[in-house]
Amino acid sequence: MNLNLKSIGLSIFFCVLVNCSILSQRASSKDEIRKFLPNALHGQIGSAFFFGNASIYYERLILRETNSGVPGPYFRCGYQHMMVLGYTGPTLAVEAGHILGRWNSHFEMNLGIHLDITGTTELFPVGSSIAYRYQKPSGNFIFRTGLGFPNAVFFSLGLCFGK
Repeated sequence: MNLNLKSIGLSIFFCVLVNCSILSQRASSKDEIRKFLPNALHGQIGSAFFFGNASIYYERLILRETNSGVPGPYFRCGYQHMMVLGYTGPTLAVEAGHILGRWNSHFEMNLGIHLDITGTTELFPVGSSIAYRYQKPSGNFIFRTGLGFPNAVFFSLGLCFGK
């Protein structure tokens, strides 16, 4: 189990590292740079059949200035209360992802580890999701909806902050 967690963690780190180096090699023009606020706090609820969760996340954009107007890679951590296959309890989520798209509408995908805080059960520790994200450049509002595991079908509202 420890070897799997280490492999997953190294894989996520490598993917983010590659994305950062690829995006940082692009040339930028001062009039085309679109800044996204680097920090976000959002709440999320998800449900489907026998899955359900409520969570709160802190998110940090790694690369936010690109000439393409795309926010780029991010890290996210959060607290979830899950109800999955007979398990009810708190979990800690640590995820890495990437946001694609211009202007206000974005496609986002992420992969992460979800750990049972109480240690009473062995849940499948890997979580992943794909989502539609509405966020204006330099705007303070985030709306997300998507599909994932263990989030099922989810909706999320949040606020961006920072400079």
